[in-house]
Parts: sequence; structure tokens; C-alpha cells
Amino acid sequence: MVYVTAIVPYVVLVILFIWNIQLEGAWLGIRYYLIPDWKKLGEAKVCVITAARNVMFLPLSVCLSVCLSVRKITQKVVDEF
Repeated sequence: MVYVTAIVPYVVLVILFIWNIQLEGAWLGIRYYLIPDWKKLGEAKVCVITAARNVMFLPLSVCLSVCLSVRKITQKVVDEF
């Protein structure tokens, strides 16, 4: 049973990948995804979006690391009793 649950998602992904590549305009989307537009990277809008993401995810990562540290400490204390 484990082999089925481990292999089936990969088989489904390969089937979907092959099916989607054959759709009309698929290569345009892949090309848009893989080749960046260097002119747009210099615009201020891109920098603002990147800065907003950094402001959003930095505190999240700090809080998660603190939560994990506190969990490890409390787990040691609980295991001692």
C-alpha cells in the first residue's frame, strides 16, 4: 500500500505535465516563466513588491524559530518529569 501512495502522485504529475504541454499556447507560458523580462525588473513596482514580501515573511520566520526553540525547551522540561 505504501508503494501505491508514494508512486501514484508522481505518475499523476507526469501525466498532467504531458497533457498540459500539448495544449495550445503552452510553450508561450513556459517561455514567459523561464525567460525574465529584464526591462520590468528595473521598475519600482517590482522593488516595492519584493520589499513588501520581505517585510511580511521576516517576522514570520523569526516567530517560527522562537516557537520551535520554546517547544524544544518545554519538551525537555516535560520529559524530565
